[in-house]
Amino acid sequence: MITLWAMKIIRYIPIVILVVLAVGCSPAGRGGLTRKLFGPSPKQLVVQMFESDDPDLRRDAIERLSKKDWGRRGAYPKAYAIMTTDSAATVRSAAVRALGRVGDAKYAKEVIAALSDRESSVRWDAAVALDSIFAPEAVGPLSLRANSDVSPDVRVASARALRHYRQQDVLDTLLRCLDDPKLAVRCRAAESLTELTGEVAGTDARDWRRILAGKTDPFATTSPAKKKAWWKWF
Repeated sequence: MITLWAMKIIRYIPIVILVVLAVGCSPAGRGGLTRKLFGPSPKQLVVQMFESDDPDLRRDAIERLSKKDWGRRGAYPKAYAIMTTDSAATVRSAAVRALGRVGDAKYAKEVIAALSDRESSVRWDAAVALDSIFAPEAVGPLSLRANSDVSPDVRVASARALRHYRQQDVLDTLLRCLDDPKLAVRCRAAESLTELTGEVAGTDARDWRRILAGKTDPFATTSPAKKKAWWKWF
């Protein structure tokens, strides 16, 4: 006896067959069904990234490729580096984010250049990417953004990225960030100072200067244990 569940399955079999036949006869050719089920192939995405007139499709191709392990190796990072100069800000941002996922200092030049982009969203993505790409030549541009960018989000991201550089000029930049009108910038600068020095002194620049003035070597060999704030447990 045929169960109700089996009858439902049988009912939809003709529809499934029609869909398969329609895909097989479509202009997409043999790969039509595969593309519908699994999305574009890597080759199709590369073509889409470079040749599509739609910036949303170019951005989507970069995002799809760079989120795969194999999409962060070989010739793919070089393609993302090229796309950092795209005419659309959303595409430039996606390309910078992709290079951040790659994390290769070989592409630091392109990411550092994005710190000067006319769009704050691109500058923010560049600062975030430079928290994963370490290059001494990034210190100057990051310091400039941390102290003077018009976007507080960019200033926050830049102050965070500077935590990787044990240099006196970086400490000076972060101390200036403690005078920022935005609390988020001051808090992030204080966190970076703590990571660099091992000291905890809040967001008052005078306290930090007093502590650092009494240290021969301001940089900590180890960071202090961090306690999770109570609200973060939720």
